[in-house]
Amino acid sequence: MATAVSISTFPKIGRIVPESNNGNIRERFVYSYRVIYEIRNSHIEILAIIHGKRLLEPNP
Repeated sequence: MATAVSISTFPKIGRIVPESNNGNIRERFVYSYRVIYEIRNSHIEILAIIHGKRLLEPNP
């Protein structure tokens, strides 16, 4: 819950996802998981919640 509040209040608090070259796609770690989200104009969108040791697969 605290992570969700911090992301909504301070969306740039997360680091830029290393697999992405997009500064609007960021992540926060919650226990062993990566919460990956995108900063939009008026909101944030959760893109994925994956295990921390797993890398994102590239889009074709």
